[in-house]
Amino acid sequence: LITRILGYTQTGFYTAAYKFFDLLAFFPAAVSHSIYPVFTAMMARKDIGGVREMIEKYMRFMLAIALPIGVGGSLLSRQIITLLAGPQYAPAAPALAILVWAPAFLFVYIVANALVISQLTKFAVAITGTNVLVNIIGNIILLPRIGIRGAAIMTVASEAIQGAFYLYFIYSRITKFRLWSQFWQPAMASIMMGLVVWPVRTLFLPIPVITGVVAYVVVLYALRFFQREDLVFLKTFIGKAV
Repeated sequence: LITRILGYTQTGFYTAAYKFFDLLAFFPAAVSHSIYPVFTAMMARKDIGGVREMIEKYMRFMLAIALPIGVGGSLLSRQIITLLAGPQYAPAAPALAILVWAPAFLFVYIVANALVISQLTKFAVAITGTNVLVNIIGNIILLPRIGIRGAAIMTVASEAIQGAFYLYFIYSRITKFRLWSQFWQPAMASIMMGLVVWPVRTLFLPIPVITGVVAYVVVLYALRFFQREDLVFLKTFIGKAV
């Protein structure tokens, strides 16, 4: 669609921006692949409490990763696109500033993805099919009006719709779980990180990145996000994804 409506140059710009999605999507995909058999085993023995606990633990950490990626990626989109594709692709930066939220949503709902695919396959197929249709229609409407930013918006919207329905179906059909109570600390820390990064966003990329990471971790610590058992869980979490 981008090539037909906007031409090859804009397609190249969007492809460059999409590289960031591809790079980030590897980690949540690995997490989903590793916990799929665990969810299947838990559901087979009807361990709903274990399923709920696992969803909450994984989602808590995925939220803590996703939100700063979204905020930081939006603020540093020009530097990121220059690093990934070169300065000639700088026009792709506005699209990347939007598109970066697509992997952020993916991080949040990827745990639900593993459970829905294993237990609610028909719903997963229906949601995905509907989402594809919405994406196509949205691109046809937006691309002629706002260019590749329209494609980025529809990619983010598709991930958000997919995630919202997956979480809803799990909450309504399998087990109720906490989400919003685990959201506010990473959200607050991400906002503070953004305020700290904003004045240095145009400097050499490692400077705003390191500044942002330090600010984010410090605020999370001040908000008492970290718990004693987190270290043990993190080792398992990272081990499953690597």
